[in-house]
Amino acid sequence: MARRYQCHHENAAIIILFAGLRTQYIQRRDFFLDCFWEQFDVVPAVPDEGMWEGSTYYVGRRKSRISSEVNVKKEFPDDTPLFSLVPPTSGMFIWIQIHLGHHPLYPSHGSKALETKLWLTLNDSGLLLAPGSLFATDSEVQLRSDRGHFRASFSNAKLDDLREAVRIFATVLESFFEDSKTEY
Repeated sequence: MARRYQCHHENAAIIILFAGLRTQYIQRRDFFLDCFWEQFDVVPAVPDEGMWEGSTYYVGRRKSRISSEVNVKKEFPDDTPLFSLVPPTSGMFIWIQIHLGHHPLYPSHGSKALETKLWLTLNDSGLLLAPGSLFATDSEVQLRSDRGHFRASFSNAKLDDLREAVRIFATVLESFFEDSKTEY
């Protein structure tokens, strides 16, 4: 008769649950990050100042796309950084730093108005991210005036929903950076 493994540890169910949650966390995080790599050109960078100093972070740029209008192919390369992020090692959130200083209206509107406009546009497109300002302990906190921040959760969504969320994010963000209307 074959012997079955019997766990006699009093917390065996909790240990198995945590192992399952850890695996699920890693899978969701990695899948979510892969979705960003699919939608953007993402390259590693190492900051020499600020809160990310010494960490490897990633800068997302618009992917080069080919458009065909009336059988004419046009390439749209752009090396302008749109966002940065540090892959999380814990927690169920990714903090996304938006490079608002590259927006054509940044000199006249500033980061607060642009961040709010982007947040509302994302929301209207069916994607709800939390603006970083909601998590500030002090209303005067502003790490860099040319940046905005969003917190995205990957804790309890289907993988297809995560992929769709990043697709919406990419579409809205690229359109947002091309927008030079002054009615914000």
